[in-house]
Amino acid sequence: MKTLFVPTDFSAAAENAAQYALAIAQATRANVKLFNVFMVAAATPMAAQVAWPLYNYEAVVESTNAELNKLANKLTNLDDSRAVEVLTSCESAAGNVAEMINQKAVDERACMVVMGTSGSGDVQHFFLGSTSNNLISKIAVPLLLVPPKYQFKPIKRIAIATDLSDSEIEVIQSVASLAKYFNAELVLFHVTDDKYEPEYAKKIDVYLREVTNRINYSNVFYRHVKSTDVNHGVEWIVEHGLVDMLAIIHQEHNFFDKLFSRSHTHHAAKHIDIPLLVYPCASKRFIAPAF
Repeated sequence: MKTLFVPTDFSAAAENAAQYALAIAQATRANVKLFNVFMVAAATPMAAQVAWPLYNYEAVVESTNAELNKLANKLTNLDDSRAVEVLTSCESAAGNVAEMINQKAVDERACMVVMGTSGSGDVQHFFLGSTSNNLISKIAVPLLLVPPKYQFKPIKRIAIATDLSDSEIEVIQSVASLAKYFNAELVLFHVTDDKYEPEYAKKIDVYLREVTNRINYSNVFYRHVKSTDVNHGVEWIVEHGLVDMLAIIHQEHNFFDKLFSRSHTHHAAKHIDIPLLVYPCASKRFIAPAF
């Protein structure tokens, strides 16, 4: 059974992401697993050698489980055909929460991690200081980031940022397996500052034939976006492409890093207000799943 893994900090944004995950689960016949990790207090360098008061730990566990079950019941009331499970974990404050989320998602063989983002223009801090931006660099399964006020609607078009390399076809195939449940269009778009010359058009035709042959999905289109700045090219396809989801492969030092760098965060958040599906680079990818 497919599993959607939903880390939550019990905020409104996290609950909205959980509801979006539930809608995806309904379409793909997946289960939803809610997850919360809390940090053991570590105020001094010797804290790792000092026992945390048992009553504090038990109180936090009890409170966390109560909140998780409350959210699980709320989701179950929305759709009692979906199995909604809960998972809690405790770690030292010296640990890395993003790494824990990633490891738990891999252990649970999740096909996707679904998280919310804030509405303040910054990528929200999750789980006592760890950020979703940190998780982007560590995640080994697809990560879906859902804006805080974005309500689920049938997915009619998914845009995929591509550099026209064969190595991306595995990801395109994975996104296509999700698109099939909605009969959604896949729009492959490539941002360059070059003109659409005949030789370039021939290259695109060859690439699209290779893609459609390998992914066995015919509802695929291509869009060339001419822009001297990749960020603005991405924003253009989101604003003008009638897109319900944007998929992208995270690479070190590529335009996705620039998109979420500190200097670009407010600018990007203002323009990209649809769910963002992030795939890890091949070196970190646990698997590009079939949904």
